[in-house]
Amino acid sequence: MADGGSTDETREIAIKAGATVVESSKGRGIQIENGIKASGADVILVMHADCEAQKGVFKGILEALGENPYAVGGSVGMQFKQKNIRTWFVAGLNNWRARLTGVSFGDQAQFFRVDALDAISGFPALMLMEDVELSLRLKEVGKLVFLPQGILVSGRRWQGRDFSYKLMTVFHLFPRYLLERRFRQNDPHKEVYYDIYYSRNKKSARRF
Repeated sequence: MADGGSTDETREIAIKAGATVVESSKGRGIQIENGIKASGADVILVMHADCEAQKGVFKGILEALGENPYAVGGSVGMQFKQKNIRTWFVAGLNNWRARLTGVSFGDQAQFFRVDALDAISGFPALMLMEDVELSLRLKEVGKLVFLPQGILVSGRRWQGRDFSYKLMTVFHLFPRYLLERRFRQNDPHKEVYYDIYYSRNKKSARRF
């Protein structure tokens, strides 16, 4: 597990479960990159701390890559533990996008062959949007596969009265990133996306 300065019991829980904890500075892509460096595996699976893989997912990923030798990676369909119309809608959008375009988010258990990192100039160590950038880079060098289901995600971020506010934040950042990337205006060293995303989530949390 790559920890970016958590203040809850995430580290302790991971250690008790037998995981190796890697200390990292904040920033999702930076944390993941440090975790990859500490791994000696041929295939990397990226999972957020609030995600849970159902039985058979890991085996399914290896089988999918084995059956598709030209595939460099992919993602897994997700659903939320809390079932309601809001979480169903968000999960549906995520899975639809990943299936049709190959662009997945971090809570969809992104996976890839380690060898593919050389072809995409390494893992994108961005503060945020590293999952989108990873998908786009992998698409440029090979095939991506999509496993229809297998990941359970905590729906706590989508609970409460500010659902529309949080959804609009995603709808704002995702196309903005694609547009700025298209015109080469992205700066991976800036914290713009990170600050917008987490500052809005903090404001939303303070409203309760």
